[in-house]
Amino acid sequence: GSFDVSIRLSDQSTPMNEVVYSYRFMVESNDTWIDGDLNLDHRIDLQDVILSLQIMMDMIISVDGWSDINQDCQLGIQETLGLMNRIAY
Repeated sequence: GSFDVSIRLSDQSTPMNEVVYSYRFMVESNDTWIDGDLNLDHRIDLQDVILSLQIMMDMIISVDGWSDINQDCQLGIQETLGLMNRIAY
């Protein structure tokens, strides 16, 4: 199935600044995945890099093992750099 997720961020300034991020996640019954494929579209691309940066900035939360490229049980800059390296080659 697919899941639509929207995140609304706003501040307390006048006028109020607001940003909305929307994502669609496709969940398949297939147990195979690509390490670093954060949005599960079966490829590593810039969308995965942006998603990893948003996760690190606590904009969204990921607890899935396929996001942990270096297998240290954390999502950090190593994963973002690893994703950037994968899409560069």
